[in-house]
Amino acid sequence: LLRLTGLDAAAVRNRHQFRADSLLVQSPRLTVTPAAPATPQSATAAVGYLQRLDLAHFAVRDGYVRVAGIAPAPIIRVVKVMATAIHFASAGAPDTKRIFFAQAWTVALGRSQTTVAAHALTLASLRLSTTAGTLDLRSVRIRPPAPGRGQPGSMRVALRLPHLAITGLDAAALQHEGHFRANSVMLDGPELDFTPPVRPPPPVWKLLSKMVRRTDLAHLRVHHANVRVRRLRHSPDVRDLNLMGRAI
Repeated sequence: LLRLTGLDAAAVRNRHQFRADSLLVQSPRLTVTPAAPATPQSATAAVGYLQRLDLAHFAVRDGYVRVAGIAPAPIIRVVKVMATAIHFASAGAPDTKRIFFAQAWTVALGRSQTTVAAHALTLASLRLSTTAGTLDLRSVRIRPPAPGRGQPGSMRVALRLPHLAITGLDAAALQHEGHFRANSVMLDGPELDFTPPVRPPPPVWKLLSKMVRRTDLAHLRVHHANVRVRRLRHSPDVRDLNLMGRAI
């Protein structure tokens, strides 16, 4: 089911402007096979037709997405997405108060899976609200490659994370400024088995700087964590770790 209301057809035809009150997509089943990277000329032509977009409400309910033809092969189930006040103008400067062109997003994902660096990643659910500033992940699992697979001497990670919760998240600052700002991050019951690569990686702060330029976190809480690090002279094995940090 696809339902579009309040469409200004004349604006689309005469001025290349898409204006509508609402767009609802019910139970879509989408399989995507990525094409070769678009050239700058083709990307400019595709965006150039649409001069402006204004959509008051957008919703996807009970969606399913699968990406085929690439190694990660992500699958996302029970997709629910809602956005309000989506605005795009090809000639205007980006609005740093918006998140991906919208005033607000609410996202819920069901059981999903993908592969990252030969590691299988699964999660039971994800809930995000940019208005409330909350992100909630349940039953995150990372499985390392089977013995004999993967690059020799590479990093291997095994992780079980029953629950991760973030409050006070500023999604706009993260997108536009690379600034992670939040009131609290809580990890409940994580179990990490980590094997570092044979060749020492760059410092953690250098790796993080590619994604986040600055971090301001009021509270960090880790409850009942188990951490084991292998391939070291004195391989630490920490059990039932409880940790709290402030003003990070």
